[in-house]
Amino acid sequence: MSLLQIGELAHHLTTEFTAAHTDIPWKNLIGLRNVVVHGYGQLDMETVWSTVTCDIPELYRKCKAVIS
Repeated sequence: MSLLQIGELAHHLTTEFTAAHTDIPWKNLIGLRNVVVHGYGQLDMETVWSTVTCDIPELYRKCKAVIS
């Protein structure tokens, strides 16, 4: 559910904000949300695990830098 929320919230950011922070892969976040919600085929749990353990910590660091 957290992956779904991240993608959903990213979808509601303004174009100006996302354009100002191009180091964050906004389209990928939204795309992941769509895969989780709509289940385009089976969700690959290895990809989900890699996302949670590698990509989310990096995303956290980037987002934290934006708000600091």
